[in-house]
Amino acid sequence: MFQAVAADRSVRALQDRAQREAERLARRTPLSRAARLYLISELARRGGAGLGVLGGMIACLAILGGLAAPARALIWAAMAAPALVAARRLLHSYLVGGRASRRPFHWRADYVAALCVLGAAFGSGTMLLAPAETSLILSASLGAAVLVASLAAALAHARHAPAATALWAPASLFAVTAALRGGGGAPLVISLAIGVLGAGLIAYAARRELARARTRHPLRSHAPVEAEDAAVSEGSDESDREAAAG
Repeated sequence: MFQAVAADRSVRALQDRAQREAERLARRTPLSRAARLYLISELARRGGAGLGVLGGMIACLAILGGLAAPARALIWAAMAAPALVAARRLLHSYLVGGRASRRPFHWRADYVAALCVLGAAFGSGTMLLAPAETSLILSASLGAAVLVASLAAALAHARHAPAATALWAPASLFAVTAALRGGGGAPLVISLAIGVLGAGLIAYAARRELARARTRHPLRSHAPVEAEDAAVSEGSDESDREAAAG
């Protein structure tokens, strides 16, 4: 009986070890073109929810901030709103099947750049809407609101880790800087805690999405990734030439 139990444990240990090894090898396997296109499609499909969260928070903070400092709120809204509109237009151009949808990898790069600008503009509200003489409670509340909204928007873009990071990193950096400028204390602790928690959540969500993409669209050939990227670029250029000819 004891031998059977020991044998069963040994089999389970070997199975667990084989599963961990398979997962480790899967993480090292490059993504197939189909998997990358799937992640881009999911990024475009779910990114609108994150932009909606930021749009609502921009409106709320601009109204509330305008009650105390109208000039500062106007300057911040003049930076954040156009950045949001630019990102939204890029997202819409892909979803409607326009020219951007024929060059998905180029569109993704443009969208990540737009998210980086949006994250910086949105995060700057922690400094523009809260002058140096602002109370500790108001400063901490403003930083927490900006960070939570940025985290929600970044998680909506977790299908592509660089996109989520491009949105989250500038916003969290501005929040921490504003807390340091205010003298540290509770706002700094809150900002750092949400920043670390947000980075962990984004990394976890991005890892899960990568695993799901690898499972749904495995790499069926062992061609180098560089050759695959060249083929994708060539296909995009051909699509552009066809569109120009049409």
